[in-house]
Amino acid sequence: MRGFILLANGFEESEVVVTIDILRRAKIIIDMVSVTNELQLVSTHEVKLIADKRLIDIKPTEYDFLVIPGGLKSVLTLHNRSDISEIILDFFEKNKLIASICAGPSLVSKLGIFKGHKFTCFPGFEKYHEDGIYLPSEDLIVDGNFITARSMANVYSFALAIVGNILGKEEENKIRKLIAGKV
Repeated sequence: MRGFILLANGFEESEVVVTIDILRRAKIIIDMVSVTNELQLVSTHEVKLIADKRLIDIKPTEYDFLVIPGGLKSVLTLHNRSDISEIILDFFEKNKLIASICAGPSLVSKLGIFKGHKFTCFPGFEKYHEDGIYLPSEDLIVDGNFITARSMANVYSFALAIVGNILGKEEENKIRKLIAGKV
């Protein structure tokens, strides 16, 4: 399995770094993909990060799952990109995993593809909701090929849920114990 995480300037750094860390500990291939023409990006709190690749240099169809982090500026940038909507729709149509956290689920919900599915997001971003069942009190929801989490406070559970979805509950529990120092 191979996935990528979408990065635009203004991303929420903890949601990106922790997710990548946990997935890579589980030996899941995850590429950091910049939607800009530059590999270097700057987070919400001015942390610089170097992406692995640029979106214009990859073929999203060659990936098995997609991760969409939050960060107000980042997500608002992505909302204005039709190519991002096309990628999300393609992953949905091919029943590939779409994991989004914080403001990230708004990019999915605005496309109406949460129909019949439960989701959560950072409060205020439900306004982009077109369809689906919004559960504001839930921290993490796994529903079919969708994983959503409310905020950066839920990033560990979010990343572990991705591991569980891809590699199974046993591997998820193994990584959970590893990061908790209970190995």
